[in-house]
Amino acid sequence: MSLGLLWWTLHDVSVNAVVEHLRETRALPFLCAVVLAVFAQVLRVVRWQVNLRPEGRRLGFLPLFYATSIGTLANNVLPARAGEFVRAYAARSLTDAPFFTGLASLAVERVMDGLALVTLCGVALFAVEVSQDATVAGVSLNALTGTAAVVFVAVLAGLLGVLLLRRRLVSIADVMLFRRLPEGMSRRVQGALQRLLEGLEAVGSPARAVAIFAWSLVIWAVNALAVWLGLVAFSISVPWAAALIVQTVISLGIALPSSPGFFGPFEAASRVSLALFGVGASRAVAFALPFHLGVYFMPVVILGLWSLARTDLSLAGLRRARAPARYDQSGSAEAAGRAECSGKSEAADVEEAAHA
Repeated sequence: MSLGLLWWTLHDVSVNAVVEHLRETRALPFLCAVVLAVFAQVLRVVRWQVNLRPEGRRLGFLPLFYATSIGTLANNVLPARAGEFVRAYAARSLTDAPFFTGLASLAVERVMDGLALVTLCGVALFAVEVSQDATVAGVSLNALTGTAAVVFVAVLAGLLGVLLLRRRLVSIADVMLFRRLPEGMSRRVQGALQRLLEGLEAVGSPARAVAIFAWSLVIWAVNALAVWLGLVAFSISVPWAAALIVQTVISLGIALPSSPGFFGPFEAASRVSLALFGVGASRAVAFALPFHLGVYFMPVVILGLWSLARTDLSLAGLRRARAPARYDQSGSAEAAGRAECSGKSEAADVEEAAHA
C-alpha cells in the first residue's frame, strides 16, 4: 500500500515545480516545528505518568521518556506497528510496570488521541470555510469526522464497560477458559488479564480520564501548531485552523496498513487534505516530503537511538521478554536487584497468553 500511495502522490507532479517550491523554504519556522514536535513527545510522557500507575504509584519521567522514544523509533523502523508493544516492553524493562498494564494504558491513550483529534477537527470545521461537498478519498469530510467520533466514543464506552464488568468477565473467563487450561498456564493467563484490567483503570476514574483527555487536547494542539509552522515554512498560506484538519486527515491516513515510517500514507494524506484549501499538488508534495522526514522521522529516530544507548537496551532484545532493569528518577540503572524471577514470570505470561 505504501508504494501505491507514494506513486499516486507523485505520479502527476513535476519535479522542477517541487524544486522551485523548495527554494522558498524558510528555515526558522521549520526549526520551530521540529522543536514543537519534540515538545509534544515530552507531553506524551507526562500524560503517560497520569495514565500508567501500577498499584497507584507514579512512575519516573525519564524512564518513561526513554520507553516512549524507543517505542516511537520502533514504529518508524520495524514492521507490523510494533511500536506500542516495544514501548510497553521498554517500560517494563526500565520500571516495574507490568507489560500488560502498560499495553492497556496505551490502548486508552490511542482512544483519547482519537477523541482529541476529532474534537479539534470539529472546532476547525466551524472556524474555517470548507465546502460542504469537500471529500477525502471520496468520503465527505464532515461524515468522516463524525464517523471517527462515533467510533472512538464507542471504543471508550466499551473499555469502560469492560472495566465496570471486570468481576463478571473474570468469572466467565474462569469457567470457560481458566479451568480448562493447565494449572501453570491458567495462573499466568489470569495474571495477564488482571494486569490488562489494571491498565484500563484510568477510564474508570473521572478525574484521571478527564486529565488524560485534557493532555491529549494539549498534545494535538501543540502538534497542530507544528503543522501550521511547517506550512508557513513552505510558503503555504492557509488559515491557522486548517492545520487542525490537515493533522486529522494525516493521522487517519497513517492508520492504514503501511511500511515502517508511514511513507506513502503521510504524503498522500497531506496532498488530499491540502487540496481542500486549494493548495496544488506540487506545493503539497514540496511540504509533505521534507516535513515528514525532518519533523516526524529524523528527530524520532535520533531520540530513539539516544534512548537505546542511554539504557543499554536494543530493539532486538525488546522483542523478547527479559528481566527488568530498575531505573530511578535520573534514569541510571541500579546495579542490584534486576528481579530476574519477576522478569521470567512476565515473559512466560506474555508467551503463554499469546498461545492461549
